[in-house]
Amino acid sequence: MASGSDYPLTLLSVEEFLAITFGDQKAELDRGEIRMMAGAKLRHNRVMLNIQVALSARLRGTGCTPYGSDQGIRTLDRTVRYPDVSVLCGHDGPEDDDIRLLEDPRVIFEILSAGTTRTDLRVKLPE
Repeated sequence: MASGSDYPLTLLSVEEFLAITFGDQKAELDRGEIRMMAGAKLRHNRVMLNIQVALSARLRGTGCTPYGSDQGIRTLDRTVRYPDVSVLCGHDGPEDDDIRLLEDPRVIFEILSAGTTRTDLRVKLPE
């Protein structure tokens, strides 16, 4: 019987990853590999919403808009992350409605939790 290491790993491109439908599950692309994401806890969602509401009020009329964790960001060649909140400027017209990846966010917010702090600070922050 062959082990999993006997088969070459096929790394996905960002375009291939974005073409996959995960249904109600969420995943990130991490250097070409799919990483399934756990759902957020109630407190995490409350903090995320508070950040979005505060930013929305402060950014009104500036051409910048806060977005939640459904907007991906390409951080490396084969990596797509979904930060908790990000701010994008200058892309608020109807022609921008189909943007799936924010290529040039001005700021990114990642809410730390006991289960994600190590990855968030050691892997995602440098990206």
